[in-house]
Amino acid sequence: MKTLSLGAAVLALIGAAGCTNAAIAHGTDAQGSGIAIGGNMTRTLDQDGDLSLIGGNMDLRGRVGGDVSLVGGNIDLDLQIGGELSVAGGNMEADGSIGEGASIAGGDIQWRADVAEDLEIAGGDLTIDAAIGGDLEAASGEMVVTRGSHIRGNAEIAAAEFEMDGQIDGTLEAAAAFIQMGGEVGGEAWLMADPHEGRRGWRAEIDEDGARAGSTNGLVEISGEFGDVLHVCARRVNFLRNASVAGPVHVWADSEPEIAAAASLGPVSFEARDGRDCDDIFDDLDRR
Repeated sequence: MKTLSLGAAVLALIGAAGCTNAAIAHGTDAQGSGIAIGGNMTRTLDQDGDLSLIGGNMDLRGRVGGDVSLVGGNIDLDLQIGGELSVAGGNMEADGSIGEGASIAGGDIQWRADVAEDLEIAGGDLTIDAAIGGDLEAASGEMVVTRGSHIRGNAEIAAAEFEMDGQIDGTLEAAAAFIQMGGEVGGEAWLMADPHEGRRGWRAEIDEDGARAGSTNGLVEISGEFGDVLHVCARRVNFLRNASVAGPVHVWADSEPEIAAAASLGPVSFEARDGRDCDDIFDDLDRR
């Protein structure tokens, strides 16, 4: 990915805006590149060049043939973008498609735009409901990857709570305080739920299988399908009835994993965590 850093993008926009602001700022679409600094923006676009905007809230529709760089407040996008997308903003909703990769930083994010290459995204509450042609790197508070999502590369996730219901063709590395793993993972998976200090009173719920008694802080709950080796480190690990793991399962936890009778797992090994941090345990392993 040739994504321009957001800081560099801002400087480039400010430096170039003086001579090109007029046509774009008044809503006139350009067939070449467009750069603008302004207030709130509502645009329907149809242009072949790049587009760079700095402003307040943004509502953008239509087509841009090149790269798009945005720095703004709350952002609502429904764009067909031929190149890359780079965004720094507040709360965000994104639909449409990105022809290359995307680099996104915002508040609460609803991401529904398909990305042909890699997606790097960080936000508050984050929902991904899209096809990602490359790798996914994501960081958020509460994160959901929906059932309709498909990541064709690898995924690296850092969140407070992570719910996975989609499909990942490659490997998965996920770190959170509470992980719900449904969906499918084709490659090797590393799941880490180190309990967050001060959050021991997270909601206590019990599902129909009785799988969630007690706090969810430091819990990994698995009901998905894994096509390779699965490594899990947490306070507690539960395999529900739909869980399926083709390869070996390695668990580090405060107690042995709870495994539903209908779960289909490869050979399971267990080692007591003994107060160790999960990242230290994983760092000591020889990852292939």
